[in-house]
Amino acid sequence: MNLKNVLTIIFVIFIGIFLFYTMLYLSKKQIEYKNDERWQFIQTKRNQVANLYYIIILSIATIAYVILSNSNKLIMIRLDKALECAFYILLFKMSFIDLFSVHYFDKHI
Repeated sequence: MNLKNVLTIIFVIFIGIFLFYTMLYLSKKQIEYKNDERWQFIQTKRNQVANLYYIIILSIATIAYVILSNSNKLIMIRLDKALECAFYILLFKMSFIDLFSVHYFDKHI
């Protein structure tokens, strides 16, 4: 097993633990607020932040596609690397973006 595989496994475990913590935090806050209007507003704001994240990621992908399709160079990307990148992008949203947005709006609203 080479260093890249070990780092990938450690990264996935780290994000998995962070995702588990995010789910526990969201469950705790939902029980704490008893699903009232403030919690509904925080959830709405969290979804807005998630949608903005997706818009930014799709914009970057679109710009990269336009630039690469108009160049004369042929760039090959392996399918497993593209899927790995998409996997990390989704995990980043599910763990970090959700946790930090709920934490931010919980403190500032």
